[in-house]
Amino acid sequence: VSINPLPTASGVTGKPPDLSEYDVYEDTVTPSGLVPVSQQVIQRCDYDPCREDQTPCLTLSAATGCSCPGFTLDSDIPEAPKLKSVSYNGSGVVVRWCAPYSQVTTYVV
Repeated sequence: VSINPLPTASGVTGKPPDLSEYDVYEDTVTPSGLVPVSQQVIQRCDYDPCREDQTPCLTLSAATGCSCPGFTLDSDIPEAPKLKSVSYNGSGVVVRWCAPYSQVTTYVV
């Protein structure tokens, strides 16, 4: 078998590409049990970070497959903290509140 150089637009001749590696064909199989994200129904965990004495959300998620609430993007304005109680203890004011999930790490009171 003789190989003739291939003509090119630039006028430079060369050898044809080696196609021998294409003789090996590996069939890949995609698992059929996976559902595209757009078709999944996301079930949120019954979890409120302000509620006391509850099962941690990661434990609920592992047991039921539910989705825990997450943090907002740093470009999103977070919800306001939930005020739980305000009391005076004789020397100062005690404020109990619950912060929403957010990138915010401090609040000025």
